[in-house]
Amino acid sequence: MKKKIETKMNYQRPLSEEMTEKVNTMNDRGMQELLLQLSDTEYWPAILRYIRIRDNLVIDTLVAIDPFKEPTETARAQGRRSGLFDLEDIVGLLYAEERVREEETSNSAHTE
Repeated sequence: MKKKIETKMNYQRPLSEEMTEKVNTMNDRGMQELLLQLSDTEYWPAILRYIRIRDNLVIDTLVAIDPFKEPTETARAQGRRSGLFDLEDIVGLLYAEERVREEETSNSAHTE
């Protein structure tokens, strides 16, 4: 019987020392502010498009596999799907919280 050989290729660009330092030292509020700024850039639609494309691939996988015969692959695909929307969800949540804060600040300025 032939032994199956799996190869994993990692195309991820390695982080520079400077970028690694920034990631390791960034606090949560700094990260949230940058995520909000990202959602107002020309890059955000590209990120959302990428999420949609990957989601379609995950859905194709879920349709093509038998969850009873391949429960592990099914669980992986479901996990990928929930992970894809995590970035979009957190940015939406941060945006909503920012709007509430702005309204509260605006309301308090009008009452003073």
